[in-house]
Amino acid sequence: EIERRGLAIDQMGLLVDGRLAAQLHRNGHGPRSRHDLRSATKSVTSLLVGAAMQRGAIADIDRPLAPLFPEQATAAAAALGLRDLLSMRTGLDCDDSLPASRGNEERMYVGNDWLRFFFSLPPRGDAGQTWSYCTAAIVVAGEAVARVVGEPLPAFARKALFEPLGIAGERWQAAPRGVTDAGGHLHLTLSAMLKLGE
Repeated sequence: EIERRGLAIDQMGLLVDGRLAAQLHRNGHGPRSRHDLRSATKSVTSLLVGAAMQRGAIADIDRPLAPLFPEQATAAAAALGLRDLLSMRTGLDCDDSLPASRGNEERMYVGNDWLRFFFSLPPRGDAGQTWSYCTAAIVVAGEAVARVVGEPLPAFARKALFEPLGIAGERWQAAPRGVTDAGGHLHLTLSAMLKLGE
């Protein structure tokens, strides 16, 4: 069906009851190929928030982020919690689907301080109310995890998530000023994605 419809799928794996029932590798990709997960990286970041909670590093996802980012805190962002970031209900002018949005991810990517980019966004509504797709919010969520656990996000991910699942060879995309792109561009193999999915 993938071939017949000409779908743009390079790899596919199907697990049934924990066993690999089918797999497909196309267009030069093989079992060891790492794919840019793009926005599926956001789900991995969400898992890492959960791992930090499990370890007691995050007690409350509604607690304001301002104490974690004293150098960035603004009135609009001071009350935001991880729940607001992960659910993309920040109330800020951040919408990746609108090129004119001040928080559009394409504007962030060309900047040299992604945290300041997010924290300088003006409010557009009340936090927790209206959803808008905001990659910058997940970048900040990833940095919040790094700050509460006291180590870079990739190192925490290796210890708390990838190593326990037997996943190796992950590649995170670095962002400016020592931040990790927690909103996109993590590279993983198909087998790693199947383990995460399971």
